[in-house]
Amino acid sequence: MDYVLIGGILILLAAVFVLFYKNKQLESESQQVEFEKKQAIETYESEIAATITDHKEQQSTLKNMEQKKYNDLQVNTARELENMRMMKNQLAVQHSKERSEMQDKHSKELHMFQNLIADLREYTKNGAEVNTHETLHYMKRGFVEQGIILEDEFHIMPNVFMIRNKSRHKRDINDNRIHHLILCKTGIYLLETKKWTGKLIHGVTKENASIYSFMIDEIGKYQQEVEKEETFEYITGEDSLTIQVKNEGNPVYRAKKLSHILYNRFYVFLYNIYLHFFQTII
Repeated sequence: MDYVLIGGILILLAAVFVLFYKNKQLESESQQVEFEKKQAIETYESEIAATITDHKEQQSTLKNMEQKKYNDLQVNTARELENMRMMKNQLAVQHSKERSEMQDKHSKELHMFQNLIADLREYTKNGAEVNTHETLHYMKRGFVEQGIILEDEFHIMPNVFMIRNKSRHKRDINDNRIHHLILCKTGIYLLETKKWTGKLIHGVTKENASIYSFMIDEIGKYQQEVEKEETFEYITGEDSLTIQVKNEGNPVYRAKKLSHILYNRFYVFLYNIYLHFFQTII
């Protein structure tokens, strides 16, 4: 009986011990769980704090980058605006220059056309040239009818132009216009036609002015070094009390000048034909 009691007590003590051990183990495990939980919470809080810090740093970095981009954009925009302003000024200057050049060109072309119109007006035959042309044809018809020449042996060429290699605005084209050029067996003849209405005095110089010395200032107005003689035209006014004196220069000198130019042109023409013929033979 005692043994049974003692065994029961021992079994009870063993059960208490086991329960106590299990309780201690559970407490230890509970403490371990609490510790791990606390560590996990601390780790989580640390990670949260680190994440927040990283996020703030990233936000700050992004903000700085955005601010830098904004500043760069402002600088680039200001630079582009300055470049556009400079380009606008350059284009304005270039446009002004081109406009000025176009105006100058237009003015020069207008001046050239005005000169051409004036030249064309001067090229128009006047009454004296028409009369000269008719007289030459009457002469040719008379020579042909009398058997002095054949039809093809007398050629009348009116308005022969010889253009120099000079700028058009100098208006030297009309100065080289031959009123009539006659080609016949006896030679080449150049006719200069003038139309004057008043009284003419030809061959006046400062040396032989004599009674015409009152117009000494007009003498020599168109004087050439090689031709000192000049022709004056006296036109009486409607009241017959006034006289207009016009210095017409020396038409003989003009005819001689044109004949020399024509001679030189023929010489150059024949020389070129000779060279061409010589090169063809070679």
